[in-house]
Amino acid sequence: MGRLSSFLATIGALFCGGAYAQSMPPVRTNIVVLIDVSETWLNDDFRELNEQVLSRVGEGISFASDRLNGPLRVSYFDIGDDSLFRRPLCEAVYQPSLLIREQQGVYSSSDGLRAYLAEDCASYVLHSSPAPLTDITGAIATAVRTQSLVPPERRLVIVLSDLDEDRGGRDLTLTSEDIEGVQFLLLYRSMHRDQVLQSALDARRREWEERLSGLGGDVRSAPDNSITSFEIEQYLLQELR
Repeated sequence: MGRLSSFLATIGALFCGGAYAQSMPPVRTNIVVLIDVSETWLNDDFRELNEQVLSRVGEGISFASDRLNGPLRVSYFDIGDDSLFRRPLCEAVYQPSLLIREQQGVYSSSDGLRAYLAEDCASYVLHSSPAPLTDITGAIATAVRTQSLVPPERRLVIVLSDLDEDRGGRDLTLTSEDIEGVQFLLLYRSMHRDQVLQSALDARRREWEERLSGLGGDVRSAPDNSITSFEIEQYLLQELR
């Protein structure tokens, strides 16, 4: 089976969900990665950096996976036009167990999870069409409101974005009920214009940090061009606290 066919089969298996639901307990750790696919982030100028960042995020998650409370679910969603309640770009469930048969969308080895997230999923994201708008609020709402019947014990959201929101005038409000208890890692991007006016990026970062922490979120942030797989792993394991 070709890589694209394998990837599409993974998505199909997860939406059907039958094999997972019958053989595994409820998800205990839920990680959502929100990826800016606007024209200012997903463009040829940043292609090499985007490849590095997506690879490091996928590797960091897989490196931490054996020490996180499982089962673990990882979902990637896009930040673009009207991001509210989009379907995931890609999704995987991880449970290290000799009793779980590895299949499309369900992984029992961290190596399999790494290959899917850092390679297959990253490639799929990079081939997305750039969006004219950047609905960060809608994407976060999707990340925190899309839950299992049994809520996970721990919810983490990793945001890859320049944090410059443009919702096209649409109104949407996040509440403390949405955000309280959720852990956020903002991996922010410096756009070309920020190199002239660094204070603009600092202001956007502070605005999102204050907005999410004010609603009860646990927020950390770092520039995406210097973050490493090891640092992402440590964040997920909360050894940097």
